[in-house]
Amino acid sequence: MKELVLLAWQGLKQKPKLSALMIINLAVGITLMLTMSAIVKQSSSEVIGYKANSLFTTGLNYYDAVVDVVDFNQFPRWTYQDAEALKQADLPYEHLSFNYTTEFIVGLADNSVRPISVEASGTDRDMFSVLDAPFIHGASWSEQSQQSGEAVAVISKNANDHLFGGANSVGQFIQVQGEQIQVVGVVDLSNYKRRFQDLSFSNNYNHDAFIPLNYAYAQNFPRTGQVSCRTDDLYTATNPRSGNIDMLKSAECGYLTVWFQYQKDMGAAHLAELKTWLNNYIANQQAVGRFQHNNLTDFYSMGELYILIQRFLAWEAIYLTFSYFLFGICLVNTVGILLAKFQANRKLISLYRALGANRGVIMKIHFLEILMLTVASVALGFVLAFAGLELMFHLRMYQADYMAFAEQVRQIYQFDGELALLTTIGIFLAVGISGLYPIYRSSRVSPAAELRG
Repeated sequence: MKELVLLAWQGLKQKPKLSALMIINLAVGITLMLTMSAIVKQSSSEVIGYKANSLFTTGLNYYDAVVDVVDFNQFPRWTYQDAEALKQADLPYEHLSFNYTTEFIVGLADNSVRPISVEASGTDRDMFSVLDAPFIHGASWSEQSQQSGEAVAVISKNANDHLFGGANSVGQFIQVQGEQIQVVGVVDLSNYKRRFQDLSFSNNYNHDAFIPLNYAYAQNFPRTGQVSCRTDDLYTATNPRSGNIDMLKSAECGYLTVWFQYQKDMGAAHLAELKTWLNNYIANQQAVGRFQHNNLTDFYSMGELYILIQRFLAWEAIYLTFSYFLFGICLVNTVGILLAKFQANRKLISLYRALGANRGVIMKIHFLEILMLTVASVALGFVLAFAGLELMFHLRMYQADYMAFAEQVRQIYQFDGELALLTTIGIFLAVGISGLYPIYRSSRVSPAAELRG
């Protein structure tokens, strides 16, 4: 075997330019395929995918009948009055959670660290169960704190690192709008590639603070996520983003995202009960002039939301398809290069045959030669893929004006070892199969004709 490897290496050195051309040709195809495959896979995956059929969100459409609502993103969020009616309903579920996105400046009372602007979530303690949020310090606030609107918060690892140097900050206080808020827990959401709790699916950063809804209402923290009212005039009159919360409570302006989590074995039955309740609730509200639209409710499971995310990645999917086509073209080019290379080595092949090597030995030598070229191509492709993903990561950060959280964005542009292994196996199979024809042609060389004269 050692002799065959040495002969294959001699064959590579016979035409170094053709060998280099084949390596570069394959490496380009491998780079694009690995890069786009990693981005699409990481972008469309999520850490709580196991809740695909047990976690649901829904909307109630209070818009006027003339307003077109044909897409999930056009569906309004829940109003305060509808959310309160749902909370009071006697419905079975494992978790029911509401949230809205807000933002504020967070610092410390002694100004020992630079204050930071954070996006936060006004929510309830069930949100942490919905998220399966991994606490690294402390836990969620209590039910009593939630009901009383106590000034407590759960902060992210990112905020904790900045404000407290990564130490256990449970029991410490942060300052927001001149008020002291006690930290009761720290969660690490760095592995959550997208911020799905508010249906933004943003992969720039996750929320850095979670505060009880009642406290958010008491402090009138602004609504910075999706907010819409039944009419434009109502939006102007209520100023739903930063206006007084008391006015917003009775207005047909939606800003709350809702989540229902069911036990897997009871999900279908309990979801049917929810839909029945919503139909009855809508009928009662229609009697007082609400819900005049034809499209009144919209349900999505977490699994269906993943499909929506993949639709958002339409261009990435096109690029991925293009990369596969390009790799196919590279394989065709590889066959042509191998034919040219083996054609140029006809005299060397004839010499081997004249010295007693049979066709099987010739085929083994050339197969080893292709294997060496493929290994070099894969190695170069991996290096270029690493560089390509790093470049795309920096371009993404540049597009976000470096306001995104680098640790979270990087997850979309990280090298995937499992994907690389499967791709490598596929590449060796594809190159090996495509190289059979050139190998067969090279074994058919007649030594007498080539060595005559």
